[in-house]
Amino acid sequence: MRYRKIIVFLERILKYLKEKKMKKSIVLLLVLIMVFSVSIFAFAEKTVVEFWTTDNEKARVDVQEAIAADFMKLHPDIEVKVIPVNEPDLPTKIATAKAAGRLPDVCRFGLEYVAGFAIDGLLDTKAATMAIADMGYASFYKGALDLVRSPVEGIWAAVPIDGWVQGIWYRKDLFAEKGLAAPTSWDTILEAAKAFYDPASAMYGIVIGTDPGQVFTQQVFEPFALSNGATGFDKDGNIVMNTPEMVETLDYYTKLAAYGPPGACYWREARQYYIIGQAAMMFYSPYIMDDIAGLVEAYQVTVPDLAKNTGFCPIITGPRGIKASYGQLVTLGIFKDTDTEAAIEFVKYVLGPGYVDILFMSPG
Repeated sequence: MRYRKIIVFLERILKYLKEKKMKKSIVLLLVLIMVFSVSIFAFAEKTVVEFWTTDNEKARVDVQEAIAADFMKLHPDIEVKVIPVNEPDLPTKIATAKAAGRLPDVCRFGLEYVAGFAIDGLLDTKAATMAIADMGYASFYKGALDLVRSPVEGIWAAVPIDGWVQGIWYRKDLFAEKGLAAPTSWDTILEAAKAFYDPASAMYGIVIGTDPGQVFTQQVFEPFALSNGATGFDKDGNIVMNTPEMVETLDYYTKLAAYGPPGACYWREARQYYIIGQAAMMFYSPYIMDDIAGLVEAYQVTVPDLAKNTGFCPIITGPRGIKASYGQLVTLGIFKDTDTEAAIEFVKYVLGPGYVDILFMSPG
């Protein structure tokens, strides 16, 4: 804890005084003052753990704050501050915090940030590795651990916490009425998007990511690219975005977007258009399930039996027969130059006693 530094400093002063052979009465008095001072610091000062989370919807923040409160009951010398962060804003906020010397102690973020943060020297890889070791390597899937290895040091850069798979959610009842096959391939997805597109009646075929400032757009585009053999890299690891496969994918994605709502769209629009019956298909993670079921008071479902009439297709088959999907691994990162010991304890608590609450924070 922070006050340990004060103890070390005072011990050095005491050693100096003894070496100078000061009177015992004076030394004793100073010792008593030191003990009293340390007691005050120990009583008054708490270690503060700033926990940034990209699970920033109110209901999920409430769960995370409850977990933090339970943790603080067991660790009265530690105060946990839960700070919600919009996922697209995370890189900017981290850069700003780094410049100000105020990085969070712990942060919840997706796998796509792990390597970059590790290369930039922001993550305390030793702390993450220690947390994983304390919880036991067997507590984690090997594949998840392999994904969070630091490209710099080879040890774990962050702690895996959960994950999800994205796909197309679609109106089974409407598809049945038109005799359409489930949207599992480029052809069936485009065919359905055309069939349902009727903007004059406020009906759209599909909602995909078209907002360039949102991670959602990359998440939706990626499985289309992979299902066409377009990875964005050549055999030597160079970035290439003009291959025939990538150009074909971009052309297809542009055509598909034309059958969606106007303007830049991301997951907010996808959810809204779908639950009010103005979209036949949308991309989303399983976190949409409670919204579709009408369990979230803030989002009013106007389609009768929407949950019953909704299907889910997590895999896309491309024109060459390649199957692809999009999955996300979520991690907890411990940052450098923070209260490492307290951060490790909090991470272990979240994945220990608090883990069931994390898993049930939202369906999916």
